[in-house]
This record gives sequence, structure tokens and C-alpha cells, in this order.
Amino acid sequence: MLRCRNISHAVFGAWVCAKERGVHRKMVRYIFWLLVPFLLEAGSFTVTDSVATSVNDNTCFDRTFDIPVSSTITDVIIEVNIDHTWRADLDVSLTSPLGTVVDLTSDNGGSRNNLYTIFDDSAATSIVDDNANQNSVVSRQPEQPLSTFDGEDSSGIWTLTVCDDAGGDTGTYNYATLTIYNADPVSPPIVTAVPSQIAIINHAFSSDLSSYVLETDGDPISSYRLDGTLPAGLAFDTATGIISGTPTAVETQAVTLYATDKDGESQGQDFLVRTYPEVPRVDYHMDECFWFNSSAIVGDVRDSSPFGSNATSEGAVAVTTNTLTPPLCNYGTFGATGDRVQVEDTTVLNEVSTELTISVWLLPVTGSSVVDWVAAVMKTSTENWDDGFGLANNAADNTSIKFFVNGIGNSVSTALDMDTWNHIVGVYDGANLRIYKNGVEIQNTPYSNTITAVNNTLFIGNDLGDQYDDKWLGSIDEVKVWNYALTATEVQDIYNNESAGNNYDGTPRTCNTCSATVNAGVWELIGIPADLRTGTYTVADLIGDDITTTYGTDWIVVGRGYSDVNNSSWYNLLDLTTPLEFGKGYWLKSLADATWDVNDIEAVDYNSTSAACPAARCVEIDIRSVALEDGVDDLLGTGPYRYNLTGAVGKKPVDWADCRILIDGVPYTPSEAETAGYIKNQIWQYNPSSSSADGKGYTTCNDVTPGGCQLIPYKGFWMELHGPTKGKVVKLLIPEE
Repeated sequence: MLRCRNISHAVFGAWVCAKERGVHRKMVRYIFWLLVPFLLEAGSFTVTDSVATSVNDNTCFDRTFDIPVSSTITDVIIEVNIDHTWRADLDVSLTSPLGTVVDLTSDNGGSRNNLYTIFDDSAATSIVDDNANQNSVVSRQPEQPLSTFDGEDSSGIWTLTVCDDAGGDTGTYNYATLTIYNADPVSPPIVTAVPSQIAIINHAFSSDLSSYVLETDGDPISSYRLDGTLPAGLAFDTATGIISGTPTAVETQAVTLYATDKDGESQGQDFLVRTYPEVPRVDYHMDECFWFNSSAIVGDVRDSSPFGSNATSEGAVAVTTNTLTPPLCNYGTFGATGDRVQVEDTTVLNEVSTELTISVWLLPVTGSSVVDWVAAVMKTSTENWDDGFGLANNAADNTSIKFFVNGIGNSVSTALDMDTWNHIVGVYDGANLRIYKNGVEIQNTPYSNTITAVNNTLFIGNDLGDQYDDKWLGSIDEVKVWNYALTATEVQDIYNNESAGNNYDGTPRTCNTCSATVNAGVWELIGIPADLRTGTYTVADLIGDDITTTYGTDWIVVGRGYSDVNNSSWYNLLDLTTPLEFGKGYWLKSLADATWDVNDIEAVDYNSTSAACPAARCVEIDIRSVALEDGVDDLLGTGPYRYNLTGAVGKKPVDWADCRILIDGVPYTPSEAETAGYIKNQIWQYNPSSSSADGKGYTTCNDVTPGGCQLIPYKGFWMELHGPTKGKVVKLLIPEE
């Protein structure tokens, strides 16, 4: 039993006391590691062992001290407390983790009693010369100097050996306290997770990577190193850790950051540096299937720009499904008190300084009761709109809109067509303010001033403050902000592209799939396109809220179970209370036609940090590897493969060729993973009505299938894993399309 005794440092005492109170050993070591930075700054650490042990005639025993930190030893002191008659019977030694042995006392003290000794090289008297009873703790030089340990590394198992080498007298070992003094510990810097770095071609870029580096022991960073190739036009400063320059081409490069101090170089941290063509700083499609309007659910309005500044809905603002263009896919409907979407203060918007473009589709509603001013898109620090920028009207009127910079007094305006969609673009090029409606410039005015930095929230559909009285009355869609001025041609192109149902840059827009249908009496192989990692969601939560007939009689859900000892798997009929798992596939059957959705569950957080992600964002799902390897293990009567029933997790189709298989973190395309022996590169999807389905109703495709192969929202699929995956962590990396 360890106890809190003679602890030289209060923080370390917390570790020892935790042991005394019975904290699990692994947790104690974890607590210890949390405390190490404070402990090492003190220049010493102390461990007490108080497991009482009988000292019997002609026997030896060991007591050990586990020191899990690395430092250079400058001094060692150990207190040993033993009740024993005839002290000369005792031989006591201390052995370091490197095997160095120091005799503390051997056959000293004659017939005198007890060993209550602090062994310290600086003591005035040697244990060899002590011929008195020890009835209280005394300080003595050891028989051999403890300085023998100086210069060694402290980490590892220290061993105190206690022997009684004669008969007739016995005793009790009470405790021993080991204190190790250290020089500066050998602790290189720590590089924390580095997010993907996003740069825009032909625009100056700078990012200080030193902010992701933690100093240890107060040692300053002497240099930085970046392994890998940066995109053209960017350079890395090894003295400051800053990436800077002006990228010239669209690239994605995987690099690794290291930092060095006097104790050596850190472990590397992988991340991506991506360069994009000129893109918005934020880009809200407003195509979600559902908004939560809850401060507890942050980021439910997704940013489609590379910067990922997701916004949060408030009030009763609703997503409205659209079947026509413009606008694109879904849009937001505003007007009730408290309705707004807010983007928390973000550096990508605070970089707006010399130029600015805002693009949005607005639908004002006739007959709306406008209480006060009207705000469509707003980033300002005052309720009078004295700074910042936005699209708004400082009158009780939603029939026109102003684009302003540095206060509503610096603005241009245009009338709005009521009860229909208007494409509105405000542009500031550093010399003029311009406003466009439906691709045509309506008004411009000279203005030249740097945009005032506003470290505040960007609001959509209202402005700041608790009054919520400047609400937009109508609908809003496709909100984008650039930190540069678009040309008249670019504004016209955006209007034309989005009017045709495409993205602003002309690429096709794929709308979210917001529900799935089940045909009466037909099995459906399904996936759950929601982030089930955020809570526990059962069959009743996810499907039973939509299919309300009797479970077990009118509809059922079947899952897949997997053996840990062989390659077998089986089907399980699930209960309504069974939790469904993220990334898993299930079978669903209903006796009647039905529609179900998961719109009230958080959308997937594409939070993978893998440098292999081929898109701006990816997510990882777990895949079960084989338990037995064919040709190596006895398969115990099971097959050589593991078939994983997997489910699509997003609400847009994803090309199978864009997915990656991670084997212990190493990425492979599906075909590369097949060549390496890990998987079959094809997937099986259940499409019994397809003319190309096999006799069991399955169609197959792979990452080289002509015409493509896609993971479909709300659908499941099978993956085949092979023997070399045994004992490996297998994940499927899915990009956000």
C-alpha cells in the first residue's frame, strides 16, 4: 500500500494519495502523466512504498518503485524504515533501472536495533560508523555513494532489496521513500493536431504553425521542420514556423510538422495544405433537411466553403423544400420573432479588410408586418449598424435592400421584386460600392476606406442583440461572402449558374436526400445518414417515429453480429430499444409502403484528421477485420473472409472511387487495398428490381466501374475483408461530397 508520506512536492503527493485511495493503476499513471510537467519543474520527485513486509531469517525480498518519467539524475536520497533487532543482520541495496547497484548497508550496527535511516551522501555520519539504536529517523551516508546513479536516466523500475543474512533475529519492513533529483528533463516539444491549411491561389497567405507547438520544461523552440512539398508559391520558415507566400496552382499536399528544442525533436504531426481557386470565405447552401433552432445543437447550417465555418439556427427559422430554381434545392424561411442564423466570429471573415463581395438570394413577402429595420446578412458590432458590413434596410420596409460598408450611411441600394426571388450582390472594390440585382448593376457610388475589423457574429435573417426586431420577412438562400471584389462578369455568371440549378461556379448541384421510402413487403438494405456518435439512438428513435405501425408484426429491423474468435457472422432481429450504430447497415422490412427520415438527428460531422482525405472534409467509420487469416490460422469451419454490412452516412451520393481504406492509418484506394490483399475492391448493393441484379438481388460495382459506383444516402452495402486485415484497425474514409 502506498501512502502520503514525506512527499516533497504537493502535486506529486496527489498521485501518491490517489494510489492510497485505490484508484486503478492505469488511471493513476494517467493522472501522473498529467502532473509530470509540474513535477519536473520542481527538480525532484518522490515515491513512497509502504507495503509492510516481514523480514525473516536468511531471506530476501524486493520492493519496487515505478518511475514513468525520463530525466537525468543529479542526486538520489532514500529513506528506509525497518524494525529489526540486531541491525547487523540487514543487507540493504538499491538498484537503478539500468542495473546499477548501490549497497546502502551491509552487516552494520552490530547488536543495535532498527534501521530508521535517510541515506544521503551529504549526511555528516556514515552508516558504517553508526553503532547506536535507531529509535527515531536519522540521516546517514550509505555504505556506497548514491552519486553512483548520477547521470543515469530516472525512468523505469527501481528496486530496493532487503536481506536478513543470519538467524535468531527478525523484524518488519515498514516503508521506504525514494527521492530522485533531476537535471532538466529530456522532454522535446509537443506538436498538437494541425488543421488543414487553406490558401487561395493568387492571394497572399500566411499561417503561423508555431501556435500548434507546445513548449516543455520552459525550453524555447529552436527550429521547425516541415517534411513534404508545399503547394507552388508557398514557403516555410524554419526559424518561425510560418508558412507564407502566394499560391499559384490548385493543389493538395500532405506535410508533417516537427519542432526542436534543446532536448531534441518532437514527434511529427501530419496535416494537409490545400490551395483552392478563388472561393467564398463562407458559403451557406441552406440545403439541410432540418434545422434544430437550438443553442444546444451548434453548426446545423453547414458551410460548403473549404473553411467549414458552420452556422447555427435560432428561433423558428425553417428549412423549406424547393422543387424549382431559383433558388437551389432547399432554402431558409424567416419572419418569426427570434428567427436568425448566426456564424460565430471567425478569422476567415475578419480577414475582410480592403475588398468584399456578398451574394444572396432574397424573397421578400408582401403584406409582412415590418416592425423596425430589416436585416438580411449582417456583421456589425452595434445595433445602429455603425460599422462592419451587410445587406439590410434601415427603414420599416422590405421592398428594397442596401449594401453597406463601415456603417449603413455608406451604402448603395436597389428595389426588390416582391413575392419572388431576387439575386442580390453587393461589391466593394476599395474605390466603389456597387449593388447588383439578377446579374445587373443597379447603383454604384465612390467610397474608399479600409473595412473596419468587426470581431462579431455574422447574422443571417436578423442582426445582433436580444430584441430580434430587425428580422427579415421572407426567405433567404445561397449566402456567400468573399474577401475580394467580384467583377461584373463574375456576378452575371453566378446569377446564370444558380438560376440554372448549378453551383455558383457552374458545377452541378446535388440536393440532399431527406427521406427514404420502403416498398410494401420488400426488404431494404439501409444505412443511417446521421451522426449517431453524438448520442444513443434506438430503432424507435430513428425509424419508429416515422413508421408508427406495430413493430415485430408490421415492420422489423435486422442487424448483423460478428464473432471475435472466427470469421462467422449472423443476423439479429433488433428490439425497438436496440441502439443503431454509426456507419453500420441494417435490413428493414415493412408490410405497408412507408417513408422514414432522420432529419431530427444531427447531420454527420466530417471530422476526420486523416491527411488522406481527398476532399475538404471526410469522416471515418469502423470496419470489422477478420479474426482468422486463411493459410495461417485454422478457420474453425468458417470462411476466409469477413463480410461487413455497412451503411452510407451522408445525405448526398459519394463516389466509391473517392473513398479510402485506412489500414492502421495507411490509406489505400479500394483497388490498391485489393492489390495489397486487404479487401475486395467492389461493393454489393441490394437492388432486386435492377435488370443487372444477380439471383439474390444484388448489384456490384467497384472504383473503376464505367459510369461510376456510388454510396447512396439511406442505403447500405456489403464490403469483403480478407485475411491480412487480421489484428489491424480498418476504417472506411468517406469524403463529404
